Amino acid sequence: MWRQKIKCHRGRRLSKEQIAVAGVLAQAISNYSEDSFCAGWYSGIEHELWERIVARKPDAYERAVKKLYPAAKKERRDWGKPSAEFLAGLKLLAQRFQVWIFYKKGETAIHLKDWLLLHEQWHINRKQQRSSLEEVWKRIHEPFPFLKSKKPVHMPPMPKMT
Repeated sequence: MWRQKIKCHRGRRLSKEQIAVAGVLAQAISNYSEDSFCAGWYSGIEHELWERIVARKPDAYERAVKKLYPAAKKERRDWGKPSAEFLAGLKLLAQRFQVWIFYKKGETAIHLKDWLLLHEQWHINRKQQRSSLEEVWKRIHEPFPFLKSKKPVHMPPMPKMT
């Protein structure tokens, strides 16, 4: 059961209906976060889910990262991959009611137009903080930190990315 009052972002006014839908979105995202990551609200999950909802075309960097995994003969891990139905439901509610939810000292309802601006800034910041392809290649080959192994890790040279 939802236990927190939904706050409203300082921007466009939201109707009672929008605030109610924001509460449903918050509960759905929180449940998904708990089920997938054992976290009541995984940091940035609202942005990560929105990225999947808008399904942007991958840029050159993202295409290169995707190619590194098969080149290393590894499968890319996609922890907590949300179902297509879940994403479609979030998108339907967000677009129909023009509202989204994000976490800022608690669950905060935001008008979709304000959210799009906020999310675009997040996306730009995220792109600026990307690891180099060499660093990604190294991480692909490293074992999980909690797997204690004295065996040296064989890391082949990184393929040329075009």
